[in-house]
Amino acid sequence: MKKLLRNLFGSGREEEKRSASDAMSGREKIVTNSEKSNLSTDPDHVNRQADTLKFDAIRAMNMGELVFATEALRKAMELRPEFETRYYLTEALLRRHLTEEALAQMNLLLEEVPMHTATLLNRAKLRLEQNDPSRALEDCGTGIESTSELEEQALFLYYGASAMKDMKNLKDALCLLKQAIEKNDAFIPAKLLRARILIDLERYEEATQDLDWVAASDPEEEQVPMLRARLFMLEGKQQNAIQAYEELLSLDPFNEEGHCGIATLMIKEGRSAEAETFLREAIEEMPVQRNLILMLVEILENKGQTQEAAEWRAKLPEAEVESEAVNFNDLYKGNLY
Repeated sequence: MKKLLRNLFGSGREEEKRSASDAMSGREKIVTNSEKSNLSTDPDHVNRQADTLKFDAIRAMNMGELVFATEALRKAMELRPEFETRYYLTEALLRRHLTEEALAQMNLLLEEVPMHTATLLNRAKLRLEQNDPSRALEDCGTGIESTSELEEQALFLYYGASAMKDMKNLKDALCLLKQAIEKNDAFIPAKLLRARILIDLERYEEATQDLDWVAASDPEEEQVPMLRARLFMLEGKQQNAIQAYEELLSLDPFNEEGHCGIATLMIKEGRSAEAETFLREAIEEMPVQRNLILMLVEILENKGQTQEAAEWRAKLPEAEVESEAVNFNDLYKGNLY
């Protein structure tokens, strides 16, 4: 199960953006090494080169060198198109959040092997992230037929339930989640999703049962106090909600939602001055969080402190732009053959 989940989108979903010069640098390095290796048209030699590129790309992915890995896999595909190489290319693209290209590669994989379970899972999840729940649901229907593994079937049912939720079909979403949990009774994400839906339906007692189960199974699951806080707020139990947010911050002191939740409840209770102090301290102690600054700006504007509000607004972090400095030196060795 852990291996399957890890293969879906990699760990951490690291944020990556690259400049055109980064991409060109990666391509030029691969071409240079290919030229140095004196590529020939001999089929055996081409196959060895394609395998070398593929395995060096896998090694690079494990090192976090995703730009190099992508370019090496593209070159390997030029030399010898094959299913396995395309699958690894898709994984690299997903980890770099190059979603449109990744989707195109998935489509080609499924043209070749229509019932490939891992790719159907990947595409269903990606389509959910792209707000395309109806097509994600189609992949889930196909995917369930592609495998006899109960845990994999449970994943398809879970993604199907997520699609139903996005389409506002909460009753069918609950039905799919019930089936998913029957197939995998230790499936924490399914329990959490069901709790969210039950809260939306104001079935708070049933939601609490799922949250209690998750808390007993994984005491460090941050979504439990987060959802409890939401439930308590809907029930009008603001002190209980604050306690839930405090529990969330004990698990993750830098959790933005926890800080925003507490500040929001303070404001609702007429404690704007206390909320302002709380936000200032949080902003000082935490890495800069956009929503915390926005809340502070709103408080200051409501107090008529427009100049300070404007100064804080000017400090809002810009959209993150990360350039990847990849060291290609000594990475490509072609030493597997």
